[in-house]
Amino acid sequence: MEDDTSEQLDGESFVVELPFEQVIFERIYDTGDGTPTTLVYGAITDEDNETVNPKPVIFYNHLTYSNSKDIGFRDDTDTKSQLFVWNNPLHGNTRVSPAYSTTFSREQNIWDFTYLENNLYTNHFKNYIVDTFNIKKREYKYTVYLPLNIITKLELNDLVIIKGAYYRIQKYSYNIITGKASFELINYFGTTAVGALRSSTQSVTADYTAQSILIYVFNLDGATYNKVDISGDGTSWISSTEDALTETGVLSLNFTAWTGSTLTRSMYLDITNKGETIRILIRQTPLSIFLTVDNDIITVDNDTITADSSRGIV
Repeated sequence: MEDDTSEQLDGESFVVELPFEQVIFERIYDTGDGTPTTLVYGAITDEDNETVNPKPVIFYNHLTYSNSKDIGFRDDTDTKSQLFVWNNPLHGNTRVSPAYSTTFSREQNIWDFTYLENNLYTNHFKNYIVDTFNIKKREYKYTVYLPLNIITKLELNDLVIIKGAYYRIQKYSYNIITGKASFELINYFGTTAVGALRSSTQSVTADYTAQSILIYVFNLDGATYNKVDISGDGTSWISSTEDALTETGVLSLNFTAWTGSTLTRSMYLDITNKGETIRILIRQTPLSIFLTVDNDIITVDNDTITADSSRGIV
C-alpha cells in the first residue's frame, strides 16, 4: 500500500511479469504539411538505436486502407510501389476510445493522443486492489452445506449474494464426505460487470396455488420486463417485482391460482438490462390432469389395473 507520495507504507510489492514485449508505436506524420497519415509503425531498437531481438509482441491488428495521403515503399531497385491496404499495430482494440488495451497503465493513445483509460490495470486489477484497501472492508465467515455439483463449478473470482448483498470469496474449505463448506468472504464494493445480466434459474414451475417464488438475477437493478404468452392463457396470471426486503438482485414471481383447466399454462419472462436479455420459462400446473383416450377400451398386459384413486392423475 502506498500513500499520495507513492511511498510504500505496508505490505510487499505486487509485481506482474509477462513473457511479452511492449513496443512503443508511432503514427507517421506528413513532414510537408504536418498532418497525420493512417500508417503506424513500431521501431524495435535499443538505446543506441541498434536492432534487437525482442520477446514476443502482443498488439491489436487493425486493417487500414489508404486515405488522401498516398503511401508506398521503394524496393531494392528504387522502384516505388503504392500501398492501398496494410496492417496497423495498435495498443487498443479500437483506434479511438478503446475498451481494452495492452498497456498496464494510463498511457497515451498514439492514434489521437487521448489517454487509454481502459487498460490492463483498470480492467483487471483496480477493483480488487481498491476493495482490498477500502476502510469499510469487513471479513465474514459462513458455513453452508452444498452438493458436489455446486462446489465443482465454484471459482474464487465468483461473487456470492447473501440477502441481496455481494461478497467476494477470499477462501473456502469443503468436506467432500459431509458436504460442509466453510467460507471466508469480504464485502464487495464494486458493481457487477456491464452486460453480466444473468440468472442461475432458467425455468420455474409452480403448482396450481397462488404463491410467490423468489429467484436471483445478477445486475437486476434498472431492468425492464416483457412477458410472452406460450400456452394461449395470456400473461396476466404472473407478475414480477423486486423483493421489497432486499431490492437488489431478488425477483419475486407472483402466481395467481390456476383451477380453471386441466392443462399447464406457460409463458416466457424476458428480462433486459444494460443491453443484455435473459429468458426464463415459467409454468404453472393445474389442480389435476385427467388421463383420456380416444376410445372406450383400455388394454394392458395383465388383467389388473391399480391406481391410488378411481382416476389416473399425472
